[in-house]
Amino acid sequence: MTKIRDVLTGQSIRDIKDHISAIYSKILTNKSINLKLNGEQIKPLHFDKEWSHNPDVPPKGFDLTARVGKEQVSVKITGGLIAEGGDSGHGEYGVYIYCNNRLIVRSLKTPEVGFSKGQVGVPHNSISLARVIVEINGPAEQMPWNSSKSGIDIKHKVFQLIREKIIEIMKHYTTASRNLFPERETKIAPFKQGKIDFEKIQSISEIEKSALPVIPKLKKRMSDKVKDLNLSLAKSEPWIVGTYEVIVMTEGIKSKNFETKNRIILILLDSSIEIAFKDYLTYKVKSHHYTDAALARIFDKRHSVHEEIRKYSNGILDISDWNNLDYYYRLRCDLIHKRASAMVLDTDITKFTNLAKKIHKKLLGVKYPSLKN
Repeated sequence: MTKIRDVLTGQSIRDIKDHISAIYSKILTNKSINLKLNGEQIKPLHFDKEWSHNPDVPPKGFDLTARVGKEQVSVKITGGLIAEGGDSGHGEYGVYIYCNNRLIVRSLKTPEVGFSKGQVGVPHNSISLARVIVEINGPAEQMPWNSSKSGIDIKHKVFQLIREKIIEIMKHYTTASRNLFPERETKIAPFKQGKIDFEKIQSISEIEKSALPVIPKLKKRMSDKVKDLNLSLAKSEPWIVGTYEVIVMTEGIKSKNFETKNRIILILLDSSIEIAFKDYLTYKVKSHHYTDAALARIFDKRHSVHEEIRKYSNGILDISDWNNLDYYYRLRCDLIHKRASAMVLDTDITKFTNLAKKIHKKLLGVKYPSLKN
């Protein structure tokens, strides 16, 4: 018995429990073993039960028996994306190595398993969905653990035998994580049920890239699409950047779980239209030169801005457009000055977004992916 010098707090007890649950998870699945801490049963903490079984990029396993000298070692390597992760990633991504059913390293993210520039890359939020689990079983002297069984002996011949393939599989799934991370709520998280396809191989060299699932292409973000479409125009007319970035911001807000998001979006869209009108009068009208004083007078009142735009918008904006503009402007005023709880429907946001895009395009030449340019 050893007397513990440090005081055990509630958190330290929880840490010990988590440690035992993870390290001995495969042993604790044996129902004949009942391990308790302070009278509370310790349940196994598994890391091979959280895979995302998206049919486009499912987890993949490889099973082989390797001969080391006169002895045999069985190796299973499983790679995939995890359904639980997201913005925090919970830190639970990377490489997990079990030796004789004991977890030796948990969420390893070091250069020895590829986490460096030119390989997997440095640890980052966007790759927090990728996981590789290695299970090695055999004679104790052939286990690549250190003397305390708390880390990997990177010079051990068994680890050296499988190291490159661990990195290769990890690179494959971190690439998939980067590509699917923006859509993880729909492309990764829902697919929690499935069975892993394990391929029996004769040697580690048989693990080829062709055996791994094809990685879905990275879906270009809305912000990048809009920026690319307006790249040349923004160089000559930099004031348009603020106009199209408002649309990008509203698209981002739509995906958030905000109770008042429609209210926020409507106010932003209305602001983008007002700014577009003012930019048009300031920079685009060639038939009439406005003095600074004249612009200040017009810009002081919203209705004055509308009246001035009407002089030049014949054939650009029709009666229906102006009626909708007036309706949404009044709704915006109600939200700000009167009825803070005024209802803004999803259909209102869709119609107002389309109207804002139309105004941006017709008056300033801004392009959007959803509009014919």
